Amino acid sequence: MNATGAAAKSLPAAFKAVVKLVASIGCIALALGMVDRAQLSALLTRARPSWLALGIAISAAIYAAQAWRWSFIARRLRLRLSFREAWLECYLGALLNQTLPTGYAGESVRVYRLTQHNRDIADRTPRALLTVVLDRLSGQWVLWTSIGLTVPLWVNDTQIGWFACGAAIVAASASLVLVRHPLRLLPRRLVLDAPAYLPDIAQAVLSRGAWAVQLTTSIISVFGCLAMYFCALRALSVKLDVTEFLRVAPLMLAATSLPISFAGWGPREIASAALFVQIGLSAESGTAASIVYGLLSLASSLPGVLAWWRR
Repeated sequence: MNATGAAAKSLPAAFKAVVKLVASIGCIALALGMVDRAQLSALLTRARPSWLALGIAISAAIYAAQAWRWSFIARRLRLRLSFREAWLECYLGALLNQTLPTGYAGESVRVYRLTQHNRDIADRTPRALLTVVLDRLSGQWVLWTSIGLTVPLWVNDTQIGWFACGAAIVAASASLVLVRHPLRLLPRRLVLDAPAYLPDIAQAVLSRGAWAVQLTTSIISVFGCLAMYFCALRALSVKLDVTEFLRVAPLMLAATSLPISFAGWGPREIASAALFVQIGLSAESGTAASIVYGLLSLASSLPGVLAWWRR
């Protein structure tokens, strides 16, 4: 009976993983159908290694900021987690999210490993779950705030004001989806017991100095991702002015973060191609930039192999 129940419970998760994988493949096929594949291939083969290496180097600062934020939250929730451990686990979590179409694999492993570091604490599992949820929410709010700040850059162009309105609606809707997405990590029992953890949550998010850590680390993380995208553009010799970059890059990150695909593949390419067309550039350049960014994200997570191996 227990085995049957567990199997039945695993079916929705497996189904969602398959749906995400199929959605990514379908979107990638659609994106490739929108562009000249020969031109796209030519752009990708001319990518400059120096800019790719710089993009990967920048990713180290992103992971460091995420590790700082997560370890800070963990300590405020009375769990032991050093910066070094958090840094390695963030790499591992990112690697799993980049290679498994579940959307939760990285977070699940982070929760499990954090509980292993705190076996002497009775309620270590709910506290570990809360650290991951708060960590994800912190980063997402800064991302969507930055998107909202760039909407006026679209509205000022009367020819594509309709696109700005659509982007704003999508951003608002997606922000609601993304807030629900990490909350689904929480079991129903923990949600019901949440009031008991409110003082610790306040210490992690709202207390003196906490908001500064949350804001600083999240800004570093988001700006680091924008810098990686800039490196992807420069690797392809694609030049955007400041306004064009601020129009395109945040929305490209938004498409990457939507929990409807496998590691952002597919929606990111379609969004990038469409955005480039809207600013008067080729869809091939936008698609190539998004592909290079995706590969940089995957390559930057490879140190997660070391974190897994050493265990």
